[in-house]
Amino acid sequence: MRTLILLPLLSGCATSMTHMTSPKALEPGDWQVSGAWTGHANSVAATTSIQSGADLWDRYADEEDPGEMSEDELRTLLDTGLAWGLFHPGTSYELMGRVGLTDKLAEGLELGLRTNFSEIKGDLKLQVWESPDARFAAALHGGYGYHFSVASSFVEWMSLTSFSRHDLDLAATWGMHSGDIFRLWCGPRMIRSWVRTEPKLDGMIEDNLPATINDYRPSEVLGDEAIAYYGGTGGLMVGYRWVFLVVELDLFWMNFHPTILEETRNLSGMVVAPNLGLAVTW
Repeated sequence: MRTLILLPLLSGCATSMTHMTSPKALEPGDWQVSGAWTGHANSVAATTSIQSGADLWDRYADEEDPGEMSEDELRTLLDTGLAWGLFHPGTSYELMGRVGLTDKLAEGLELGLRTNFSEIKGDLKLQVWESPDARFAAALHGGYGYHFSVASSFVEWMSLTSFSRHDLDLAATWGMHSGDIFRLWCGPRMIRSWVRTEPKLDGMIEDNLPATINDYRPSEVLGDEAIAYYGGTGGLMVGYRWVFLVVELDLFWMNFHPTILEETRNLSGMVVAPNLGLAVTW
């Protein structure tokens, strides 16, 4: 219940899920600047919260002195804290700039840089194919993101954890252009994240941990872990000549099996990320 009450106070700190670019590379020296509203929701935050909430209710609802917490209860609570620290639903705003670099490599090379104010990500787009009438195109995309603020201080306090994170973003897209009015794209995408967490356990909590957990050295709750997102992106741009409305939806299955206190846990789930933005080119 407390988690549900606090939900409106939390802002999204997940990795940037936006793609927001068609496969056709900008001409050398051409620019594009966009701003976007992005949302993200991950099913694992809900599923772990339901389980830990049920455990806490069973333990504390009718007992003044519930006694020592069991190992299973603590593990479920740690799962929930980690899920909310990394994957709680939310929204954010993003700024992105793109510039055409050259048309001497394949069909064109383009550089992009974006930030959602908790991560900065650079990417390259290599256009590898274009139809004879220039209406259709295909491209390969690769990007790297560094999180300088994975979770807010409030979320770190609630989850008793501090976080650091790096991302590798790969995609292949196919798209269609209709003059200066309409652009469409879709394709598979994969994001690989490397996450490092360090516990911030209160002394009183450490003093009351069950003996089986103390044997695992709580100062090493979670080490280096990898998160894999498998899915795709699809979007469209509608406008005229130099200004476009951008609508996009990114869907992923997140595969995450961290080792927490020497036991592998399943924190996998479905990720939905809608995006709405405005792009200006010149």
